[in-house]
Amino acid sequence: MGILANTDVSAFNGDGANVALGATTDASVTGDNTGTVSAKLRGINRMIASVWDSVNNRLKVNIENTLTAPVFATLSPNATGGWSVNSQTGLTNTKVAVKASAGTFGGYMIYNPNASAVYIQVFDVASGSVTLGTTTPTYVITLPATAGANVEFTNGINHATAITLAATTTATGSTAPGTALTALFLYK
Repeated sequence: MGILANTDVSAFNGDGANVALGATTDASVTGDNTGTVSAKLRGINRMIASVWDSVNNRLKVNIENTLTAPVFATLSPNATGGWSVNSQTGLTNTKVAVKASAGTFGGYMIYNPNASAVYIQVFDVASGSVTLGTTTPTYVITLPATAGANVEFTNGINHATAITLAATTTATGSTAPGTALTALFLYK
């Protein structure tokens, strides 16, 4: 039988349980409340159990909007609410008003049949105010020779005025490509 040397006897209950560690029957506590280690572990276990979905083996999360009420989101494909489509079967240097008012450019699928690169000039300007070769494009999409390009911008590119575009042989020019392009533009 061993001897306890230099042990504070007041740290133990009559049943031998350590007062600081506690017993398995201690009530759970959370936050900055005082309690035994056992009570704090029971509190943590209770908090985890309240957010754990044991059927699907994942956390249950609610995003709360403090101004109104809880907001719940389900990220899944839906038949409504997606991008609008502007389809062009003969895209050339004629300006296209993808959207005539403020909007979001969401992406594109474009095929360039030409033997040289073609440039899609995109403007945040109403089509009537764009003069190709003079008006500076907001950004330019370069399409390699006889190639296609596809992209969807996760959150889109905001346009404060309009979404206008045209296809040209240089990044800031006005000359039409030899053969028109086939394109599909996504927007909101």
